[in-house]
Amino acid sequence: MPYTVENGRMVNELGEVAIRWNVLTPKQVNLGTKTYYFNIKMDISLCWVKPEDIDKILAVRVSCCGGTMNQSCHLANELDVKRWLGISIW
Repeated sequence: MPYTVENGRMVNELGEVAIRWNVLTPKQVNLGTKTYYFNIKMDISLCWVKPEDIDKILAVRVSCCGGTMNQSCHLANELDVKRWLGISIW
């Protein structure tokens, strides 16, 4: 299996954690010298993030209607990852 569930997080074989972008759009997030790309597959915008960068990615805020700042992403759940990877959920 290409991922495992550890403490409620979806972790791939490289130890990276699945993060889902809240808006269905391809997204690039730069953290210093690292760049993370959220790619869309199966109507999910997802990226595998190194454990040391999870809090930084989850802290990213985006402006919404009315100028309010909303959380832009969250930890992906198992269904998100299965769909994104194309693994049958039935």
